[in-house]
Amino acid sequence: MFGPKWSIKRLQRLYSRLQQQALTITPSLISYFPSITPCDFIFSIDNVRTSWTDNNPGRRFWGCPDPNSSCGFIGWYDEPMCARSKVIIPGLLRTINKLRKAMDDIKEQASKHEKAMEKIKEQATMLKYYLVYSWIFLLLCCCSCCKSTG
Repeated sequence: MFGPKWSIKRLQRLYSRLQQQALTITPSLISYFPSITPCDFIFSIDNVRTSWTDNNPGRRFWGCPDPNSSCGFIGWYDEPMCARSKVIIPGLLRTINKLRKAMDDIKEQASKHEKAMEKIKEQATMLKYYLVYSWIFLLLCCCSCCKSTG
């Protein structure tokens, strides 16, 4: 069933490791045991990954820790999802992604508006200085004209 490398002792060791780590062997896991490839995989929490496919959104599975291994998927950690969950979860994920993108766009626009506001404040300050200097210049001109006629 599991090939020559999968002896009863090896399966018993795997089962005891599952019990030590407080993991349960579920009917879904037992049904997927034939898909296990004979690698040096060890069932551990570190090897639990999450599937984000449309058929298994958010469902956790054991994956081979060796990135160079061809086995990849080992077996399901979670029970199968109901059909309604398979429909609702991808829709919720799409909505979350759209909202995150909209939020990022709004943050980018806010940043641009803040920069524009700073520029406008600098221009307003410069215009105030020009106004004060023009009034001082006008007063000096009026004073000099009054002295020359008087």
